Amino acid sequence: MSLHHHESPEQHPARTEEAEFDERVRTALRRCVVDTTEFTAAEIAQSKADIAAMAVVTAPGLELTWQDAREFGARWYEALLGTTYLALDPHEAETEFGRWTAILLTHLGAEITGLDQLCDPSALDCPEAVGRDLSYSLRLAAEALGPCVRLLSDLTLEYTPYCPRSVRAQVVGDFAGGFASGLRDRVREEQNVIAEGLTRARMAAAERGQQLHNTALATVSATLGINRQGQIIEANAAAQSLLGQPLQSLRRHHLTDIAVEDDRAGLADAVTTVLKSGHDNATVRTDFRTPALKTPSRLPRWCTATIGKITADPHGAVVLLEDTTVLRVLEDGLAHDGSGALTEDAFLRHVNLSLEHTRAAAMLTIRAGNWPDLDRTCAELGTQLLARIVTLIHRAQDSTPARLLVGRSNHDIVVFVDELDTWSVVTRLAKELYAWLCDPIRIGRHRIRLQPHLGLVPVEPGRSALDLLRATRVALHQSTHHTEPWNNPSTSTSTGDHDRAQLELLGQLTHALEHHELQLDYQPIDRIATQHCRTRPWAGVRALPFWIASDGARHNLTDVLDLAENTGLLASVLPATLTLACTHLDTWRTRYRFTPTLVLDLPGRAVHDDTLLSELHTIAAQTPVTAEQLQYAIPAGAVAGPDTKPVLDRLAAEAQHGISLAITDLGHHYFPAETLASLPWSAAVLPRVTIEHLTHTDTTTPQDTHPSPLHAMLDLLHRLDIDTIAENLRPHDHRRHLFTFHAESDTYNVTDIAHHAQASR
Repeated sequence: MSLHHHESPEQHPARTEEAEFDERVRTALRRCVVDTTEFTAAEIAQSKADIAAMAVVTAPGLELTWQDAREFGARWYEALLGTTYLALDPHEAETEFGRWTAILLTHLGAEITGLDQLCDPSALDCPEAVGRDLSYSLRLAAEALGPCVRLLSDLTLEYTPYCPRSVRAQVVGDFAGGFASGLRDRVREEQNVIAEGLTRARMAAAERGQQLHNTALATVSATLGINRQGQIIEANAAAQSLLGQPLQSLRRHHLTDIAVEDDRAGLADAVTTVLKSGHDNATVRTDFRTPALKTPSRLPRWCTATIGKITADPHGAVVLLEDTTVLRVLEDGLAHDGSGALTEDAFLRHVNLSLEHTRAAAMLTIRAGNWPDLDRTCAELGTQLLARIVTLIHRAQDSTPARLLVGRSNHDIVVFVDELDTWSVVTRLAKELYAWLCDPIRIGRHRIRLQPHLGLVPVEPGRSALDLLRATRVALHQSTHHTEPWNNPSTSTSTGDHDRAQLELLGQLTHALEHHELQLDYQPIDRIATQHCRTRPWAGVRALPFWIASDGARHNLTDVLDLAENTGLLASVLPATLTLACTHLDTWRTRYRFTPTLVLDLPGRAVHDDTLLSELHTIAAQTPVTAEQLQYAIPAGAVAGPDTKPVLDRLAAEAQHGISLAITDLGHHYFPAETLASLPWSAAVLPRVTIEHLTHTDTTTPQDTHPSPLHAMLDLLHRLDIDTIAENLRPHDHRRHLFTFHAESDTYNVTDIAHHAQASR
């Protein structure tokens, strides 16, 4: 008979309300604190008391001031700044977005004290007008509506948590409706811009020169006037700003000069087509890339040109220009949507282009120690943090006599500083960034403390962009003089001798790869039921790379694993390991008919490197080793978190090709059960220390009748048809037989494996 009496919520409404109140308390704590802090029962009780004190029956939200509205307005502005150009001064933008926030809060029923210091309370608009201002006046794209609605949802949850749902829905609906209305009107007007520009240009027929100049100045779009030879004769202020040249300088160039060499022929054909056409309204639209005329090392931008004829001068034409660089890089996947920072491939490509012209430059890598954890646990907040740092770097460019190029490589931010006058420019920039990153960063109501590391290297002749990137990663781990904290600002207790030893090992590993001196040992994986018969063939072998130094000392990859991953060298070690292991497997198959499963470790976050996975797949396909003989061993921590869906999809595709998957360090890292069920895992590896922690009973006595956490985990894995592998258990450990396989603590070289394979025939 059950001793529990189940009661419906209707029987105890007060208990249901109390549970909802407790959930609001937990939500408030999670929203206000990002630092990994454990809250005591007393702190939670005090927070509940504080929230209860603020909850007024007649008030839908908290006690708000005009500073709260301005603060959220600044957060709103910064969230949009990463992906949208806003023609507002930062100070003016915070005030304007704060005013819009106050309008929304007022319609949500909140009372804001001191509102007259932010705006005129009697002149507040409606939410529909706010949405229209954003899409029509600030010219936000349709894609910006989603982030705006999400921010509006955050606003209601944080500032007006007790506002009725009907009121929230009404405010959000009015805001979205106004946004759509403004967007529709703006698109309709923009469709007429080209026609209006051409019409105004044709009205300059009487006195072509001066009137065309005046007409161009009045045109909304960037406008150029060209003569029958294609030479630029007029340009309005928008065109001069877009091309980075004054009118006097532009008049010395032909229209094709504003395009890069590869695009000049297409632009010339477009001009010829228009000028030779017999129709007065003939227009041609073409895309091209335009470099800065004075500084060829600057990156080209994408422009769309609409070319039309001038009625009074059949040999002349007017050209309307539109900068489409941002749309191009986002559509082509060259920049991150949340921040505008270039992807690693795009960044390296642009840096290599700049290296052909630059005389003095440097590269800077910025790494935050807890950034990967923040990205995994709260991806949206990590994106906002990235956008904040990228914005700061771009603002620093205004006071820096140099050109900055910002990109992202995994969780690092990389900055290329070009056109340097003195080295002090770079050091000053590094010091400013380091000082800013050391202080707690506030994003909305979140307070984030990073652990910054900066690596800085100068450009040297003959070095590629990839060489510079690797050099900055090495610089992250170097110990330098205390007056240069940006090269190694870590507060770690590691000594300089240890750092130098690590760098020396990294150099030895690089030498071993370049001279094909990497070697392999193997850890056998045997089925528990056959371990009494040592002549039976092993079920699998785990490849363990190592190298022999010049002094004869042996070093394993694990000795320098973290540094190899951070510097990108691991992406070269793993393909070399797989190539060598496939050669060994083919030899064992042809000579001894020994075909064990090859277990290849993908340590750290190597599984997130899509290029690396493609290279491994290609190597396996080019060898006689079948896909069924290959197994990827993946740490649990690398596939846990909100940002791992692309990785899981890629691993699922690998599994469809026959490659099996094993999860390692299970129980040591957080790993959701749904991830276990979402992929066809073949095996799960539990190290000895994890087995000890999951076992409640003494390992020297028979198993207790009560199930331990170890039994619960193994039962779950068996239900999912996942083989279990115990690692390094003692031979007579009673828990050994709970597992399907066992990974031996001893390792074998290639010769030993061959002897075992021959004996097992």
